[in-house]
Amino acid sequence: MAKRKGDMRPQNNQAADLPKKSDLETLRDEKGKIGWIEVPGEILFTWNGKPWSSRPKKLMLLVAFYVFFFLLSLFLFPDLGLFLILIPLLLFGSASAHLVNSHYVITSEGVYWKNFLNQMFKPWIGIEGFIFENEMGELFFEKGSIRSRIQRNMPIYYDSNREQVESLIREYHTKAWAGIKERILANEERIRAEVVAKLDKQEKGEEK
Repeated sequence: MAKRKGDMRPQNNQAADLPKKSDLETLRDEKGKIGWIEVPGEILFTWNGKPWSSRPKKLMLLVAFYVFFFLLSLFLFPDLGLFLILIPLLLFGSASAHLVNSHYVITSEGVYWKNFLNQMFKPWIGIEGFIFENEMGELFFEKGSIRSRIQRNMPIYYDSNREQVESLIREYHTKAWAGIKERILANEERIRAEVVAKLDKQEKGEEK
């Protein structure tokens, strides 16, 4: 039987000679995408974050506040009609990252995040900093692009795996930024030296 296009099964009993695709690598399609986002690098870890399991009391207060705000809007602006439907949609959209489960994939090149409304991949150099707390963590983006100004951070909800998640993020973020920080420091020293030289030149001119 002829081998079908795209059929990667070995012929002539050569199965032992071909490497097996890891379970993690099956997350990506043949084009290296998860969903419609290209996710480069070696896949290191993946998990599902569950906000309601991480901090249920705070989220209950958040939902209660949103319900109160919506009811208050109904009372104050009863003539808005269909526009009132937009209020809960906007509220849900703004807080969806903290209300519905998210899927995360950490690779050697960055972090992939997907939930009900969001799907993105952030390379390590696109992440300026991070914090890790008991309930959740956050990755803060650089402000160099328009999207980074709109979506400024990525919430990280753990699933009893904080140590592994935090360790991987710290390790690969440090590696990616090591050379960049060295160049920044080198430029700072060069600029400082130029400023000092100009000041010395001005001072000598004033003395004359």
